[in-house]
Amino acid sequence: MARLWFQLLSSRCLLLRRPAPLDGLGNALPSLRAKIPLLFLDGEFAFLCGLLHDLGKVAFFKKDVVGYSKLFAMGKSQADPDICACEVEQYGVNHAVLGARLAKQWRLPIELSTAVRCHHYPGVAGLPLVAAVSMADMLIKQADIGYDGDRKIRADLSNLQLLLKMDQQEFATLSVLARNQRADVEEFFQFSK
Repeated sequence: MARLWFQLLSSRCLLLRRPAPLDGLGNALPSLRAKIPLLFLDGEFAFLCGLLHDLGKVAFFKKDVVGYSKLFAMGKSQADPDICACEVEQYGVNHAVLGARLAKQWRLPIELSTAVRCHHYPGVAGLPLVAAVSMADMLIKQADIGYDGDRKIRADLSNLQLLLKMDQQEFATLSVLARNQRADVEEFFQFSK
């Protein structure tokens, strides 16, 4: 599954790495993009954001293993409140906010804490990195890979595609990639029995 996250996220975020504009002599013009460290624009950093996007859930499990396990495992239909609403009801905060607080406290990059805080509502941040994390999360849920406390898909696909400058064909390709990755994992575990 980690390879899938990397492929989904890096396929979108590497497009953000554009060279600085050139002047008439071929020299790079100073620009804001040229001043931003490439670490924050490449697929590896997006992959890290994808891995840590549910950091708050780890804290909930650590603090209240029995209570959070029950909340996490509780069957939830599309009509039921999502895991964030259940967390707020039980703990007064959801995993996205808690994870962002931890990232800030640990002095992780602000871009990472923003991706963690906003991954359920990427339109709020309006950032391609957050949209990429949200898109990967949505594709993994649609492909029924793993379980993260609920199967609800909150993100607005058209908004994500707009933020990522992604057309329907590219989305369909990523969806097929996610389903194929799931099939590969299932085949591996069938073979290893």
